Amino acid sequence: TLSTAKEKLGEILSAFEFMDYEVVCLVQQQQQQTVLIEEDDESDNPFFLLVETQGSNSEHDREKMEQFLECCMEDGFVV
Repeated sequence: TLSTAKEKLGEILSAFEFMDYEVVCLVQQQQQQTVLIEEDDESDNPFFLLVETQGSNSEHDREKMEQFLECCMEDGFVV
């Protein structure tokens, strides 16, 4: 998926972080928020990706992100 991100996002890709369930839980506890997952969600979603982009043209950046997500969904990486 990193190779797909590099291919589809190119110059606007600024971060690509792979996290497991435990890491996401720790982040949520530290931030005192439940944004990404609910308790006992590990079996459905054991891994997460944080993809960060930074570009100068929001329309162009959005289009690239949509292409990346579409490709990931077609390949079964995103559910």
